Amino acid sequence: MGVVYAATTPEGRWVAVKVIRPELAADPAFRNRFSREAELLSRIRSPCIASVLDFDTRADQPWLATEYLSGPTLSQEVLDNGPLPLPRARAVAVSIAEAVATIHAAGVVHRDLKPANVILAPDGPRVLDFGIARTVDGTSLTRTGGVVGSPGWMSPERFRGCAGPESDVFGWGGLVVYAMTGRPPFGTGSAEELMFRLFNEEPDTRGVPGELRGIVTRSMAKNPAKRPTATELVRRLSAGTGLEPTSPGGAATTAVPPVGRDRTSPPVPGSVTAPPTVTGAPGPAEVRRRAGRMLGAAAAAVLLVGGVGGWSVGDGDGPGPAPVDPGHHGEPLNLGILIPMTGDMAVFGPPEYIGAELATAQINAAGGVLGQDVPDIVLGDEGGDPYMSTASANELMAEGVSAIIGPTSPEMARATWETISKSGTVHCSASDATADMTTTDNGGLYFRTTPTSSMTARALARKIDEDGHREVVVITHNDDQGGELTYTFLDELGALGVQSTSTSYPAGTLFSSEDIDVLPTEVTAVVVDAPEKKSMFVSGLLDAGFVGDQIYLTGGVHDLNTPSEELDGVTGIAPGFKAPEFEQRLLSVSQAELLSGQFDPSVPGGTEAAAHVFDCVTTIALAAEAAGDTAPAAIADHMAHVADDGTPCTGFAACSGLLRRGGEIDYQGVSGPIAWDDNGDLTAAGFEISRWDGEDVESEYTVVDFGS
Repeated sequence: MGVVYAATTPEGRWVAVKVIRPELAADPAFRNRFSREAELLSRIRSPCIASVLDFDTRADQPWLATEYLSGPTLSQEVLDNGPLPLPRARAVAVSIAEAVATIHAAGVVHRDLKPANVILAPDGPRVLDFGIARTVDGTSLTRTGGVVGSPGWMSPERFRGCAGPESDVFGWGGLVVYAMTGRPPFGTGSAEELMFRLFNEEPDTRGVPGELRGIVTRSMAKNPAKRPTATELVRRLSAGTGLEPTSPGGAATTAVPPVGRDRTSPPVPGSVTAPPTVTGAPGPAEVRRRAGRMLGAAAAAVLLVGGVGGWSVGDGDGPGPAPVDPGHHGEPLNLGILIPMTGDMAVFGPPEYIGAELATAQINAAGGVLGQDVPDIVLGDEGGDPYMSTASANELMAEGVSAIIGPTSPEMARATWETISKSGTVHCSASDATADMTTTDNGGLYFRTTPTSSMTARALARKIDEDGHREVVVITHNDDQGGELTYTFLDELGALGVQSTSTSYPAGTLFSSEDIDVLPTEVTAVVVDAPEKKSMFVSGLLDAGFVGDQIYLTGGVHDLNTPSEELDGVTGIAPGFKAPEFEQRLLSVSQAELLSGQFDPSVPGGTEAAAHVFDCVTTIALAAEAAGDTAPAAIADHMAHVADDGTPCTGFAACSGLLRRGGEIDYQGVSGPIAWDDNGDLTAAGFEISRWDGEDVESEYTVVDFGS
């Protein structure tokens, strides 16, 4: 969503200022949602929440200032020192319950309760980061559509696209389990494993004291209706610990004092100044100039963390935290994936997601990128709708991802490419074959691991030439998706010395043998460029006396409706891959039924899409490794270099090993050749040529080089 700065008030107290990224600030819908978020959160007063002190949602770059909190996150504390002592763990349970009850009373649902969003401040635990919050009435504050969050801590209903207050109660239960046992409630592992356990197993509450285990188990019920409310949690916990709620709603609502003022005074706007100079940091004047351009009157100072949730930790009365480089040199590689989890193409979502997870698993098994594991991939739903797809893309970028894989649908790709590219985020498509994306001005940030439709046409033209045909006609249908490739066919066939013409049939034509009269009598082969009507055209051509050896299709031949005994010789071409080992890995994923049970390995194109996603993730990781940086611009600059004229290598471990020894690499993709031109298009691609032979289809895999 933005960048968090540390800054001081005139009284010398530290605050955290979140500044919205320019591309999001330019989106009126996002600005309205952020304005509503700031208004709502500024009204919440609880000692268990990092209070909003001031904000300006009308500035060129909107900003929001909150308390600056020192102390480790719950995640850091447990990782460093193990489970919290029981009294401290109880206090955390009470504080988080009070925080949740307070925000629910204000009409807000947090939706991202996890250990990293709880600070163990000296004066008690505080809940942070409302970056993906939403109002109780269902209005998303900082995201719309899609699924964004951390799989190990999300409630089951989050994956179905709905999350009310009950989802926060579920998150509370998971935090209590973690604080008291040192273990996540559903263990550790890949996102698939975590989600499988979430839907099919009970949380591991061993180690939670008996008097709390019941309420924790209820809080994590699969059915949201069976969970207690946050107010009930506070009441039950208060009764068990001797604490009393401080308001009728059950949550403590004591106002948090504004920085530098007494508790009786309301927060007031105030300028903030640069912190003291730290060795190695920019000088105060330089810091003030840089920050002033962003905040105007609210001049924030040292850039701490890019991305949502990067609240700083340090002593508010001390010299302040040391600055870090504003790049991504020390940051993990954060990735987002935008795929159809709902809508007409939802069947492709699960295999693509599993392909991405297989890639991150092999990357992390090899030591991660630049020594850090790749975190769980953030999931967004393209939903079969351009608005939803664009909104989901914005929210993935708000999560601070360096690269986005997807969308799947060409229509969604056209709807989102400009938004993603203008944000400076790397964009790798595993399935968009539209030829018009080649000419878009994407700032060198757009890549794809699948061949364009025009490449498929060129490959088929070469096959026709190899088969010896010298007179060819291309036929298409005006009300179909066909026709897009006709000129590509004609150009490529002409370049090969093949005589060719084209015929387009009017919308609504029911093609039959009578329509063949318009075709040249000397034609020796017919190309059917009509994916949705190919069975109709093939039947008409066969009825008119053409034989299968004369008929060529864009796409496969397996799904023709014509009786197979009549199809002998009919040939089709489609992007394909030859990686049986990867197929077995994909199909052996034990959680293949995950994500609403939609994964069906028999879906045409699903396995191929997973392979292309795998290559997107792997090349992005290798580019970051080669650059020594996870910043998007650095990744984009090195994408082509890791799949160029170096030493051929397969798999992240082998390729990254060569890079770390100073070598040049040529990554060999599981989906086929990976090498890009200046447009981010492949310079070579793998295709499956399928041909009816009697009553069976024979297939062969071939690589076509388009570099010359």
